[in-house]
Amino acid sequence: MEKVAWAPQGVSADWELIAVLVPPGPITKSQWLDALADRVTDMAMNEQPNLTKWASRVLGHYVGNTDDPEEAGQFFVTGNWNLQEHLTLAMYEGDPFPCLASENVDARTAIENSDFVYWVELVRAFVSSSSLD
Repeated sequence: MEKVAWAPQGVSADWELIAVLVPPGPITKSQWLDALADRVTDMAMNEQPNLTKWASRVLGHYVGNTDDPEEAGQFFVTGNWNLQEHLTLAMYEGDPFPCLASENVDARTAIENSDFVYWVELVRAFVSSSSLD
């Protein structure tokens, strides 16, 4: 099935951080997070292998350590309770789930114009308690 680029509405976070590729139609929060984990894993696998280890150091106090790009989504999204809590708190219009996913040009652009390093830096800034990070 063809996937659409999509991001939940009403979330005060960069689209490069939250945009995903999903099948069009109904989507739950769990499906979104799984799709985000898949996107992160795909980005990590397209980078140099040592970047996953670097990301573990950068996000270390929020997530476990891994140097395996195939585990990136698991460690940095589905196992990252801090990120998930920040995303929930950033939903300024209330919980948008369940909702319908359809192609969004801005989400497509965000996905195409971001890479693993940029995504990790966005996460670090998003969950940081300091605006100076």
